[in-house]
Amino acid sequence: MAFSTYIEKLYKDIQKVKTDRMNRFGLRSTDVSVLIMASRHPDGLTVTELANECGVDKAVVSRAMHTLLMQGYMTSANNILRNYRKKIKLTEKGIATVATISQLAEQAVSEVSRDIPQSDLDNFYKTLEKITQNIVKEKNMYTVLKRDGKTVSFITYFSVFYIHHL
Repeated sequence: MAFSTYIEKLYKDIQKVKTDRMNRFGLRSTDVSVLIMASRHPDGLTVTELANECGVDKAVVSRAMHTLLMQGYMTSANNILRNYRKKIKLTEKGIATVATISQLAEQAVSEVSRDIPQSDLDNFYKTLEKITQNIVKEKNMYTVLKRDGKTVSFITYFSVFYIHHL
């Protein structure tokens, strides 16, 4: 199996487990991501800040935050999300839920890695981190540029520039 196939399968399997375990809280995967990111910022975050932290669109985070406000996991002034600049914080219920979810995640990782030596896990995490960094670098090579009113990829622009200047 190819590397990307393993990663895709792993992601799908993790999402299935996450969905199954979060059903007892009435939460979706995005809701959990928002809760966890919000827990790292006790002074609160805006929708825009949370979207950046979670790596998803503001509209996705806004919907999740609305759900979390209605279920009492998060709070804001008047419990209303009127704009993307309003700071949202976890409630005591949200803080307790994040603690429980963190324990469940630690148990799941322990279960699936129980037969793997710690040194192998450490190497795996280091390697995965390096691959992630390399993918980010590579992704930046394909960043879209605007030139003369046209949208082109960096690679296309560079190729045309290089050929033109030979």
